[in-house]
Amino acid sequence: RNEPLLASGHQGRPSAAVLVKLSNPALVDDLVEFLSRSGCVVEAQDETTVLVSIPRSLRDDAAQLELDLYLRVWEATHPQARASRLAS
Repeated sequence: RNEPLLASGHQGRPSAAVLVKLSNPALVDDLVEFLSRSGCVVEAQDETTVLVSIPRSLRDDAAQLELDLYLRVWEATHPQARASRLAS
């Protein structure tokens, strides 16, 4: 793909992209759809990993907190799965 992996953030600065690992490969498409509806830019990397950025966040630490919140909400509706940010 020739699509950018990072989205434009505040004042043209790219927002940090974060890798998220999912415990259940059958739910990757569901997580991608959920995060996309929440305003995230999401791209599947492999069968259990997605790359996520939140273009509207003003700061990287705020984007991390926002992403953590989205992941916890998604997990609450998918108790059979875990989604975790990978260390950068």
